[in-house]
This record gives sequence, C-alpha cells and structure tokens, in this order.
Amino acid sequence: WSKAAVFGLVALVVGTLGVFVAFLSGSHIVSGTPAAMGLGHAGVVRSLLGAGLYLGLVGVIGTALGTLLRSVAGGISVLVGTLMLVPGLISLLPSSWQDHISPYLPSDAGESMFALTHDATALSPGAGLLVFLGWTALALAAAAHRLVRSDV
Repeated sequence: WSKAAVFGLVALVVGTLGVFVAFLSGSHIVSGTPAAMGLGHAGVVRSLLGAGLYLGLVGVIGTALGTLLRSVAGGISVLVGTLMLVPGLISLLPSSWQDHISPYLPSDAGESMFALTHDATALSPGAGLLVFLGWTALALAAAAHRLVRSDV
C-alpha cells in the first residue's frame, strides 16, 4: 500500500507540475494564433489538474498490476495494453456496443477527466473520475488479494 501511495503521490505532483509547465510553455509558442489559450479560459485549470491526477492514478494502477503479476515488466505490459490496445479492439465490436462500452474503458474515462470538450458519448469529467477511481480500486483490490493469498 505504501509503495502505491508514494508512487501515486509522486506521479501526481510531478505530472501536475509537468502539465502546467508544458501548458505555459506551449501557450507562449502559440500566443497570437487562434489556438492560444490561457489559464483563465473556461475549463483549462480543471483540465490541467485532471491530467496530473490521471497520471498519478495511472501510476497507482501500474504499481498494483506489477504487484498482482509479480513482475514489473508484466505490469507495464498489461497497463500499456489496457490503455492502448483494448480501445482499438473495442472498435471491432458492433457500433451499438462501442457506444455503451467505450466510455467506461480506463483510457476513455481517464481522457474525460482532462478533455476540454466532450462529445455526446463521453462521460463528464466527474463521472470519468469516478469510473477511473473504480478501475484503480479494482486493481488495488486484486493486488491486495494476491498478496494476502501468496504472502501469508
């Protein structure tokens, strides 16, 4: 638990600082263009904080998967597959299923936490946070169950 908490907190802080630095650097580059945005624009600060929180929670899920699989490489592989491969595989399902499943995938729920605009099928930022917290809790619970069963 302490490893997941420390790693998640460090990833949250470093990720949030990195997101703000990247945004401020990028805003100077695109200033004077139609793409220019500042911290005062609607939803920007929420989006930046959501991106930092997303990175922290991804770190916690990765730690939990590494513990669950007893392999750092395995945990990273499953995490990358879950976040990058599964959404592509969902696109092979019938479109009526995709609209009902996709918003609840970890990648899409996490994206809704920091997206500035949302389409009709995406979750709201609050709902995306709750779904992503659910995925985080599920990974932590599975890792805890594995530890209790094998380390006693």
